[in-house]
Amino acid sequence: MFERISFYFQHSYSDLTANLFRTIFAIVCIAAGVGAVTTLQNMGVIINETLIGNLQSQNRGDISLRVQENLASDEFEGQEEEVGFGAEFDDEVQRGIDEGALVAYEPFSGLSIAVLTDQVVPMLQEWGAENYGESFATTYNSRGMADDIGVIFGSAPGSFMTNRRNSQNASQQTALFIDHERYPFFSEVLTRDGEPIEDILEDPRNIVISEKTATRLNADVGDRVQLMKMEGDFTVAGIVDDNEEIRDPFGGDIFLGIFGYYYMNIDAISQFGEDIEEVRISTVFIRLDDPEQVEQIADAIEAEFPYLVATTTGDLRDRNEDISDVLSDILKAIGLLALLLGSIGIINTMQVIVRRRTLEVGVLKTLGLKGGQITMLFMVEALLHGLLGSIVGIITGLGLSYVIRNSFRIFVGQELGYTVAVDPILNGIIVGVVVTTVFGFLPTLAAARVRPSVVLRPKDAVAPRSGIIAILFTLVLTILVLAVTVMNVMDLSFLLSSLIVGGVFVGGGFLFVILWLTIWVVARFVPHFGDARVELAKNELRSAKSRSAVTLLALVIGIFSLSSITLFADALSSLIDELLSQSAGGRPVIVQVGDPNDVERVNSIIQKNPDVEDYIRRETYETRILNWIKVDGETVPIDNVEPTMSNQLDDVETQRVVDIAYLQRRFESINAFQLENIEYEDDTVLAGRLLTGEDIETPGIVLRKAEGDLGIHVGDQVTIAFGEDRNAPQVTFTIVGFVPYPDVSVEDEDLDDYVLIDAIPASATPDTAIFNVAMPADDVGSLQRDMQAVESAFVFDTRIISTLIDALIGVFRFFPTLFGIVGLLVGAVVIANSVALSTLERRRDIAVLKAIGLKRFGVLAMIIVESGLMGIVGALLGVGFGVIALAGYDWYEDAIDIDINWEIVAAMTFLSIGIAVTAALLASWHTSGEKPLNVLRYE
Repeated sequence: MFERISFYFQHSYSDLTANLFRTIFAIVCIAAGVGAVTTLQNMGVIINETLIGNLQSQNRGDISLRVQENLASDEFEGQEEEVGFGAEFDDEVQRGIDEGALVAYEPFSGLSIAVLTDQVVPMLQEWGAENYGESFATTYNSRGMADDIGVIFGSAPGSFMTNRRNSQNASQQTALFIDHERYPFFSEVLTRDGEPIEDILEDPRNIVISEKTATRLNADVGDRVQLMKMEGDFTVAGIVDDNEEIRDPFGGDIFLGIFGYYYMNIDAISQFGEDIEEVRISTVFIRLDDPEQVEQIADAIEAEFPYLVATTTGDLRDRNEDISDVLSDILKAIGLLALLLGSIGIINTMQVIVRRRTLEVGVLKTLGLKGGQITMLFMVEALLHGLLGSIVGIITGLGLSYVIRNSFRIFVGQELGYTVAVDPILNGIIVGVVVTTVFGFLPTLAAARVRPSVVLRPKDAVAPRSGIIAILFTLVLTILVLAVTVMNVMDLSFLLSSLIVGGVFVGGGFLFVILWLTIWVVARFVPHFGDARVELAKNELRSAKSRSAVTLLALVIGIFSLSSITLFADALSSLIDELLSQSAGGRPVIVQVGDPNDVERVNSIIQKNPDVEDYIRRETYETRILNWIKVDGETVPIDNVEPTMSNQLDDVETQRVVDIAYLQRRFESINAFQLENIEYEDDTVLAGRLLTGEDIETPGIVLRKAEGDLGIHVGDQVTIAFGEDRNAPQVTFTIVGFVPYPDVSVEDEDLDDYVLIDAIPASATPDTAIFNVAMPADDVGSLQRDMQAVESAFVFDTRIISTLIDALIGVFRFFPTLFGIVGLLVGAVVIANSVALSTLERRRDIAVLKAIGLKRFGVLAMIIVESGLMGIVGALLGVGFGVIALAGYDWYEDAIDIDINWEIVAAMTFLSIGIAVTAALLASWHTSGEKPLNVLRYE
């Protein structure tokens, strides 16, 4: 028995070394799949060790404390289930407000949020010292007087900064005021020059900025910067890594990662000026001498201060383990799929081995070997391929995991260390050998069916095919073995693993049929253009449709994943940009003025800014309609009409009351514009005309509705009061024209009618004043800098929303993109393996062509055409499925107009063709250069 096993291994080893070129490509094909498994599984271990590693450092303390989530608004009364919060602050939060530990503020009208004040820190310190003595230490970080809403809208103190050296600006910045002598516990924040920030921030005029901020400001250490609403300049004394303060990339820290942040000494808070409002504390951190008391003390804090929520290192461990498990499962799944795709190369390799060794098998059978022994011989060779390929793949995978580890920082919010784990190595070897052996089993069954008589007719030797029963048996066996493998790697039940593997095979079979048909159509109907090489390439595709279809599986799946996620991400981003642009009339920068006395000053600043391309000034007034005089002279009194609405009344007089009530509601507010920059959403005039200069002296109004609605016509007059006061200024407007509803309007929404600002009495006070400004994104900083002098004005670039959404899209597209890239790499290797095997099989044909005059580059041109056609097929299906998916979603969601970026389609098409051609060139370069005499002599 041992002699027989020794014979199997010796014979297989001899074949591997004798056919080294073929062996190398087979090993590379296996290594690609095993390398993906090892890389991604090792990344899962690295992520887990990072997340579960130094929990105290990640938590910035043994315990971190934040205010419990809360929201109060009269608008949500009776809708608690829908919004998830009560209409009023709960008793615990109200108690914190009463004690001074919390303060309520309104980021928007009707919405109140409670935040921590700086009074909570001494309260906790006193409580901790009383109950736990010196073993209880506190520190904190603070957003000063800012919040996330203020940072995003650019109204928060310190959220806008200017580099004095080069006038570069950075907006949406978050200022982190810290207790520099204690913050953070259990770790040290170092600048990129290796200096601890606790030393740098001794001087309250120093700041330490993140790399993102430094890039936006083009700042170096030593530069002086100006901060919005803060007195004097500050010195950039250090620059830290972006991830230094990002502990929750998907939560409140997302703004820090996207826009940047900076550290300041808490003593610098006085630079806001004398009228300092409450200082808002973001998080309080607790350090304990005895970590065993963490849970006990956390519970005691929540009991004593019920408006606080404690996060302990244990809580963080549980959360991080959940995150790590999810990421690890995703990475394992991607790796296993990559290995399955790479195993296609094993099928191709073993098929070629059997075909080229048919005569050898006949000799072995003549010498007495049975069919089962022949199968075992080839199985041992497949096993050796799997073992060697797994070793190469493991080494490659461990190296790749070191190179790409920090690409995963987006999910963990910190630098990832590096480790070589045992499990990925063992899994790589076991899974690689098992999958390779299983996928090599079916071709070896064909070897067992070779008849000894082929020795007598070597020129007619043709490899037999496996029977239907053998194929079905092998398929079931393959699914079961792979199901056991998936069950062990993914920690799933056998039934679920079997269903998953079976589903993958069914999907792969369906895709194989589509590929087979597509290759047949391309090979049959693509014209040869009178070039014999094209015709030869088409003949080869026709004769090897099945192998070409199997070979293209990985490429198509990779291209589809990459193209679909890229197309969807681009379409969503473009759609959001378009909606934002339309909502602002193509003017993305919004300047809102809170104090009516500052409106003219803001208008002057905008006019003088050289970077402003265009702008619209809109003032909104609270109004009420007093009188309606029809064009025929009939006067319709408005006062004292009850606003009872019903469109189902038959009585003419009652319906007239309803119409008047609608007019009352309609004229609750009016929008006024400057004549020189007024812009109608649709300047199509349904009746009458648009506003002109004469509508200042004789006030005119353009209504956005159809003439005749509610009995209103051109020439009618409406008297409007600006305010609820009895003595409020009044203006009688003549209706001069009608323009249509906007595309998205509904009658229940407020509609923008058009009047001129100069036609409104100076004594009328606007409720709001907004300027929509068109200017390049890079120049918005100049306008923000100019507006700092106006207390009631803030500048917001709506393109910031696109930046935020693009960042979120980038997170969600990471894994599909990763799978697409892995699929493309594996697909390239499989194609290279297939072309290499194909050229080995066709060595004699190629030698004959070269003997009659075809040059090396002619052979390569033939292979390029053949591979290019395969790349076209891959693009037709991979990119085509992506386009169909996007178009189908566009059709399904008919309310959303999604555009397909054809530049991305073209790029993905060329990528598919380029991968196929490049892989083919690399694989066929050696064979195409062989001398025809050597080949014809020995083939």
